Amino acid sequence: MTVLALQSIHFSNGKVLGYEVLARRIVSGRMLSPGQFMANSQPGEWILLDREIVTLVTENVSELIGIGPLFINISSETLSSPSDAHALIKSLAGVYSLGLEIVLEISEKYSDGSGGLDSLLSFARSLGLRVAIDDFGSENSNMARLVGHKWDYCKVDLPALLVPANLTLLTEIRDYCLANHVGLILEKVEDVSILSGWLKPLNGASLQGFALSKPGVLNQTPSLLQSSR
Repeated sequence: MTVLALQSIHFSNGKVLGYEVLARRIVSGRMLSPGQFMANSQPGEWILLDREIVTLVTENVSELIGIGPLFINISSETLSSPSDAHALIKSLAGVYSLGLEIVLEISEKYSDGSGGLDSLLSFARSLGLRVAIDDFGSENSNMARLVGHKWDYCKVDLPALLVPANLTLLTEIRDYCLANHVGLILEKVEDVSILSGWLKPLNGASLQGFALSKPGVLNQTPSLLQSSR
């Protein structure tokens, strides 16, 4: 059984910016993350999981409207199949038309040419969705991808860049985002005190991670979040 989990994303002042949708699967009473239950996935299974998540969002739209933008990560497998990617984007546009704000996260594993990515981003934008480069600092999420396309958000994989030698790069990312009206989000934040140390130049960025909140599973009935890690 697959369920929706949400993790809050916070502005630097602590207020909630929105939530990232995280897939969780209940197996033998245990709550598993995709890293666990998709470890040995077969071709096509990531596409099926993406469809399942979008269906769950659609079924729970009344519970989700008004909580802020929903950040939904789309797998590289789905993005690499234009027909599947377009169908999923159209489905998300359907919930957008009902009043739910959607931000499409582009997986760092997606490596199609810039023309293919531009086409996907333009299609999503044309239907009212916003787009985010995901896990900057990992695999294909790099400076070339950031500056080569129009983004609404840049989500930085903080552990991937968490050494003082990367401060110049992180400052460059910050400056580019500020100049181009791209929302900067630091992901996987385990300790907010690091923003008082060598990362202080980035203390105006939005934050996401266990230091601020744990993912919560959306109930089937009331709009309550049950803490789940």
